[in-house]
Amino acid sequence: MNKAYIIYFKIVFLLACSCYTPIFAMTEMAENERQNQAVEEPEQEIINNKPTNTKKRKLKKQTSMLKNIALGGTVVVGAVALGGMGIYLAKKSTAKTGFTSPTSNTNPPLPGQPSRILGFYRDEIGVTADDRNNNKLMTWRNVIDELTAKDAYNSTLFEGSHHFIQWLFPLYQAGKNPNAETWTTATVDQFKSDHASIDRIIRSFQVVVHGYYKLNVNITQGTTRDQDVVIVSIDEAKFDQTVAALTIHDMHNTLRITRIIKCLKILGLENYATAFNVCLQAICLKLNIDTNDRSLDESAKIWDLAAPQNPQSILSKF
Repeated sequence: MNKAYIIYFKIVFLLACSCYTPIFAMTEMAENERQNQAVEEPEQEIINNKPTNTKKRKLKKQTSMLKNIALGGTVVVGAVALGGMGIYLAKKSTAKTGFTSPTSNTNPPLPGQPSRILGFYRDEIGVTADDRNNNKLMTWRNVIDELTAKDAYNSTLFEGSHHFIQWLFPLYQAGKNPNAETWTTATVDQFKSDHASIDRIIRSFQVVVHGYYKLNVNITQGTTRDQDVVIVSIDEAKFDQTVAALTIHDMHNTLRITRIIKCLKILGLENYATAFNVCLQAICLKLNIDTNDRSLDESAKIWDLAAPQNPQSILSKF
């Protein structure tokens, strides 16, 4: 479980204790006081003395109210804890399953309007791809130019913005960018039939994988792009940068890579998705063997679910 969630549940538990314990103690004190008065007062006075009866009824009412407050506080804190657990499990499930089919959380093209994904990839429209400046509209070429100006690893856009990745690698389900369009079956078919756009999404893949994750990408083009022979391999000289990029911000890049793999598979480019995953698994294995570093083990399981490996390809490429 994520450390942040462990801390969260500890805080919730402490809050529950801090809320319930003093109120419970006050309830017990009030109940004891009421019982002591009942023992000490003469029976006749208890029957005839109205002020004493009124005071006792007031104490009884306070006792009941404090019990209700304690119970209500415990229920609220419990609900908060359950809500937090639900959010955690939902995020964990999303990370494992990825986004491969349409859901209610989508942002499809407007009726009668052309796909903005296609418009973006054709450089016909600019989109809000940089959440640091929502007034800045960027075409595909603008995004690629910014990522390659220094190289993606040193680009402030890559770690400074969440929005561009959802335009470069769309899915059926919306992500952090509320303005990013999501796939529909029709849009996917249009995109797959547009050879220039397919070439450009492969270029996006190369820029991110080589430029940011510092991996070598070798492509031998086939008759069609889904028949390309793709080899993604470790650059030993830049391995430390690769590991740093993969592990920064906990699950941050785990989800980005899962998005890339899923997008490629949606477009029928499983050869690219599988080649990427094969290399990622090799990186994880290398860390385990060389330094007993298992920081990427959980991520590797998620990536492997997104694009299962072909054992023969692993043996031939590594």
